[in-house]
Amino acid sequence: MANTSSNFTKEDFLNATDLVKILNEQYGKEYDLDTVKKTMESEFRKKTLIKTKHNKTQLIYDAKWNHRKALRLHPLGLDTFKEILEKGK
Repeated sequence: MANTSSNFTKEDFLNATDLVKILNEQYGKEYDLDTVKKTMESEFRKKTLIKTKHNKTQLIYDAKWNHRKALRLHPLGLDTFKEILEKGK
C-alpha cells in the first residue's frame, strides 16, 4: 500500500468505507465508519499535510471526479491517519 511513486490513480485514494476495512485488517483494531468519516472531515478542514518524497501534500482530498463531496485519503497517508485516530481515542 505504501507506494512511493508520485503517480497514483484515483483508485489508490481511499474513501472512508475502504479505509475502515484496511485499518481493521492491517491493525486488528475495530474502527467504526462514523469515527473515520468525522476524522477525515476534521483533517480536511485543518488542511493537514503529509511529507512525500519531494514535498508536502494534503492528507485528505475532496474527490473532484465526483459531483458531491467525497473525501479520500492520500495513499501515503495511512500511517499518519492511523496515528491521528489513536490520538483521538
